[in-house]
Amino acid sequence: MTLEERVEALEDFMGKMNIQQQEVEAVREIVKKTTNEVIANARRAGGILNAAHNQAARKDSVIFRAKEFNVYAAKS
Repeated sequence: MTLEERVEALEDFMGKMNIQQQEVEAVREIVKKTTNEVIANARRAGGILNAAHNQAARKDSVIFRAKEFNVYAAKS
């Protein structure tokens, strides 16, 4: 293999690596956008994160009220 052929082969290889890197970055961007969308949907009024947050807030409120009135659950 001559030096010119080696340089050409190296350039071809580098070009293929660049294309692969661009594909990886495109997939990474798609995953990032999808994840952000899923989280945003979960935070909406009907979303699972919103429901979990509201449920936790209700439990905290009940615990706070129970402590305020010195009401404690019986130990098992």
